[in-house]
Amino acid sequence: MSIAGRRASQGYDYQDIIAVHWLTQLLHDENLASVQLEIIALLGESEKATVDDVVITFKDRSISFIQAKKNQPEHENWTLDDKTLKDELAKICEQLEKTSHSKIILYSRSPFGELQKLSEACLTLYQSYSIFKAQAPITTLKPTLLKLAAIFQRTEEQSYELVKRINFGSYHSLDDWQTWNLSLLANKVTQPETALDILVIKQKLLV
Repeated sequence: MSIAGRRASQGYDYQDIIAVHWLTQLLHDENLASVQLEIIALLGESEKATVDDVVITFKDRSISFIQAKKNQPEHENWTLDDKTLKDELAKICEQLEKTSHSKIILYSRSPFGELQKLSEACLTLYQSYSIFKAQAPITTLKPTLLKLAAIFQRTEEQSYELVKRINFGSYHSLDDWQTWNLSLLANKVTQPETALDILVIKQKLLV
């Protein structure tokens, strides 16, 4: 069966395939402790998680909360004017503030445009808010931070600190993810297609 046919027969959606990808990573990355799917709350805690598609815990106790969106409705870049992204960012802000040792990873087939540009610039070019305020372009990055602050309902400095903890996954298609997952499994098992089927079943049972 072709990759596309296998995916269709298994009823994959975008969140499923990202979850399966991280389950395959458990076989490769010794720093990973667990992969949890659509959680209500973190283990040992009662407060509800606001970003819950996939939650990765590491042995150093850091946490990655994954939000997966198949694509922007018009297959264009996500923008901070998009209501769907605004709603997700409000939840992301809440989650980051509740778990100081965490980060968010956004996955989609549609690029995150201005948000990703801001996040990466704050991480690599402007290592403090004071540097950002003094040196960031007034026509691009500064207006983006201002819009994000309005969405977060936080100050620009608070929003600067939060956006540095938002990362972005690869913009693979479903078939590309499938190919990558099979490649990762082929390095560990003799029957990667069978192993992948088992992981798909496992992640559906975990939800």
